[in-house]
Amino acid sequence: MRPTATLRGLTITVLLDNEPFSLGLAVDWGLSLLVEAEGGPAILMDTGSSAGKLLRNARELGVDLGRLEAVFISHWHGDHYGGLSGLLRALGREIQVFVPRPPGRALRREFEALGAELVPLEGPGEALPGFYSTGDMGGEHSLLANVEGLGTIIMAGCSHPGPSRVVLRAREVLGKPVHA
Repeated sequence: MRPTATLRGLTITVLLDNEPFSLGLAVDWGLSLLVEAEGGPAILMDTGSSAGKLLRNARELGVDLGRLEAVFISHWHGDHYGGLSGLLRALGREIQVFVPRPPGRALRREFEALGAELVPLEGPGEALPGFYSTGDMGGEHSLLANVEGLGTIIMAGCSHPGPSRVVLRAREVLGKPVHA
């Protein structure tokens, strides 16, 4: 596939993980990254396991999650999607949630009732302009950004398929060198 959009720049902020690097921020098992395109969309990649800690850290860092255009869930392990319901409640509006494959019926109903428009990206494809998915790789997909002057930036959840397979898929999807 040929990328349809290139991002001028990219900022990635770790909102939640299990390493206490910053004093005053909550830690929890899992991951949540705020991915902001310069002059473009803001995407939350994963929600960690706790919406409370995610929302607290966002406040502490001065991050307005109301600006989010989408959420990208890497895979259906609780430490990557566990905060989604609480995030949706806090947003109080509809938002696209890109997933590698649809969740079970109960989770689907819960998320949709809270405003999630679940968008399965089972094959490689564009999520938002400049942002792409590797497509489902055994239940997990990675977020790719096509950044001007750099090439492809990969954001992986756990990389269960293996880092080398994710990098190869990213090269196949965007046809560009992988920067990071």
